[in-house]
Amino acid sequence: MLTTNLIINGTEMPILEMESKISVFPDTQQVVFYGAEAKKELEALSNIGFQEPNYALFVPKMPQNNGDKGIGVIACITDTDGIETDENGLIQAKVAISGITRAYYTISDIEGRKAIIDQVIFWPKGKLGEEEKNLMEKLEKLIRHRCVINGENYQKSIYKMIIDSNGSPEEILYEDLRNFPAETYDLEAASVLAQEFMVSDNQRQLELLVEHLEKEIEKASSEMGFGTEAMNSSMPDEEISKIMMLINRISSLEPRKEQAIKTIMSLYGSVPDYCFRTFLRQLEVAGAQENQSSEGQSALQYIETVLAFPWGVYSDKEVPPREAAEILHSSHYGMEEVKEKILEYIASLKFINNPSKAQILCLVGPPGVGKTSIAKTIAKAVGREFVKVSLAGVADDHAIKGHRKTYVASMPGMIVTALKRAKVSNPVMLLDEIDKLGDSGRGNPADALLEVLDPEQNKEFEDHYMNMPTDISRTLFICTANYLERIPAALKDRLTIVNLPGYTSKERFHIAKEFLIPNALKEHALEGKAEFNDDAIRALVTEYTREAGVRNLGRGIDDVCKKILKKVVFEDAPLEDKMVIDASIIDEMMKNQKKYELNRNEAESVVGRVNGLAWTAVGGCTLPLEVVLTPSKNHKMLVTGNLGNVMKESMTTALTVAKNALRGTKFLNKLENSTIHIHAPEGAVPKDGPSAGITAVTAIVSAITEIPVPTNIAMTGEVSLLGEVMPIGGLTEKLTAAVEVGCDTIVIPKRNRREYEMALTKNSDISKLNINETRRIEEVLAVVFGKDWAKKIKEQEKKLFKKSSSAQKAT
Repeated sequence: MLTTNLIINGTEMPILEMESKISVFPDTQQVVFYGAEAKKELEALSNIGFQEPNYALFVPKMPQNNGDKGIGVIACITDTDGIETDENGLIQAKVAISGITRAYYTISDIEGRKAIIDQVIFWPKGKLGEEEKNLMEKLEKLIRHRCVINGENYQKSIYKMIIDSNGSPEEILYEDLRNFPAETYDLEAASVLAQEFMVSDNQRQLELLVEHLEKEIEKASSEMGFGTEAMNSSMPDEEISKIMMLINRISSLEPRKEQAIKTIMSLYGSVPDYCFRTFLRQLEVAGAQENQSSEGQSALQYIETVLAFPWGVYSDKEVPPREAAEILHSSHYGMEEVKEKILEYIASLKFINNPSKAQILCLVGPPGVGKTSIAKTIAKAVGREFVKVSLAGVADDHAIKGHRKTYVASMPGMIVTALKRAKVSNPVMLLDEIDKLGDSGRGNPADALLEVLDPEQNKEFEDHYMNMPTDISRTLFICTANYLERIPAALKDRLTIVNLPGYTSKERFHIAKEFLIPNALKEHALEGKAEFNDDAIRALVTEYTREAGVRNLGRGIDDVCKKILKKVVFEDAPLEDKMVIDASIIDEMMKNQKKYELNRNEAESVVGRVNGLAWTAVGGCTLPLEVVLTPSKNHKMLVTGNLGNVMKESMTTALTVAKNALRGTKFLNKLENSTIHIHAPEGAVPKDGPSAGITAVTAIVSAITEIPVPTNIAMTGEVSLLGEVMPIGGLTEKLTAAVEVGCDTIVIPKRNRREYEMALTKNSDISKLNINETRRIEEVLAVVFGKDWAKKIKEQEKKLFKKSSSAQKAT
């Protein structure tokens, strides 16, 4: 490199103007051309001569007058080809220029193009100030990033040599411009940059260089799909350059190259090293251009799966708590108790310190009650994405945890696939129908879910296909089930159970009126042209559908709308101004075939028949029990009506309790010489449970004593062997059924007091019932037969057995 030993202040030298395509930098060497249009520069060059090294001052713009001052670059000019004449007779010169340093000058002879050097400006090697050192550190990072983009190794690059030798900013700038791809090298822009560097402030030079590199890196990054993550990554430069090369080879990654690089940078250091090395090996296989084998395609599929996973991507939308409550109330009618639990859950999510410690809800209820829609509402209320995973029929743990990628047609499991669909790592994930998991013997999926739902394990959930730990602890899991007892015990232990008991008829009426019918009319273009009156809605709710949810009710409403449109299209029956659909039109359209008839009570009392109240998957209903005694030499009991084991045992207990209630009477002798037959009508419908205990006792006592039971009485309650009335479940549905069938006197267990109060909040019509809370079977019999029931039975005994004695004497 040339030095400034021969240049001292006061030296006079030729001055040349930098043309638009000529850039002269200190500490750099380059070959430049001067064409015939640069006459004055060629004249000056001929005056300088080329026999020995000669110096000249290059300035951005030629001054106009003697005495003008400015800043230029002193350079040494040597001859390569000298001044020649081309084939057209025009002179030209090809010369070598070696930039030395910047200097202040004063024009001494404007005509002769001479200037005097006032002061040479040196780059203070090793003597930088604090601000300049900070800029140099930033500059080194930018250059490192620049090397990665160019596919160079920074440690072996010329940039590293310049910085280590305390080279000037001009050297770095020149090297950067020289390394531009030929098609993007802008000589005019380089000349402008060179002129901008004509300043005496070293700190300002560094600032200009940093600004220049930032612009160029951003431009190159956007063109190559390469983000700034590489600049801040601790990954070795060789690996970054290698990854860049491989990514550029995979054409299918071209549209999402930037995201691919970002994902790879985030993987480095966040997953175990062996996992990252496995990923890189697959990247090499997929990036081999000549590899079109099944192995290459499998590797490509693996790479795309890993890159599509939302590593560290989270949705952070904040929803105000009151807005969350409004969302829940506006989307679901009724179910106040369930809504209360959901709001408590949402409130806890707002303040919980560790998101992975959030409860895992399991919504349990019959089909159609809104379990899935509640989960969607929760997602909306907490501002997260929603994704659903259906587990019904899943019988292999590989469906949950994926298959090893060594297998043909292997793929990730349902959890990873769902997160890919959600595009975030913290969605609300609905695990639907968790009670319908199967077991094929090749691995139980319920066992695989233990890791998924355990906050101590799901921080490092490892899908077999991905083969690297993934953090799913911030995912909000919600499960649904129809039958709680079918969920494995270990899995159930991780869940917070929320029971959805189903809608009452009143709730279904309002849901139909406020939600289902408006939506159906809008979907069938009948909005404003037809309406359902209350009688029509009640008919659909009680006579044509019977369910806990509203799915069939919605289908029934859709069927009515379709039948209206059919008449308009095929029967030329134009709609009136506004067609009012009433119960008679419903009957006509449904062809008078009602699916369900309510068991309305008859006016008279019946011996041996008592109305019980039962809970079913589609709501409450009445369940009459009938008891008949027939003479028999051997006493025995028959139970029919498709009863389950629990209910059969309850009937046996009821017989013993009834015998105990009749102790000391001749009715026991009558019973010993009779066969007692207990029957529950509708034998095609399975029935089970202990809640018909007091109903059976009452029916047995009525059949033996021949005292009729009023049909306006209905009851529910389990009975113990000692005659205690035990609590039961499903009280709200049972009381609602009593209202619908016209029973006004109801017997319930005293220990169901709290459930009765909750039922009053859900259905105001229940308040019209005469509720009798009982603790013992004697209190039940007092409600049915009167307070003096024991005396009444004694009188009935005298009456019946007196007739029997008279008949025997007559015989």
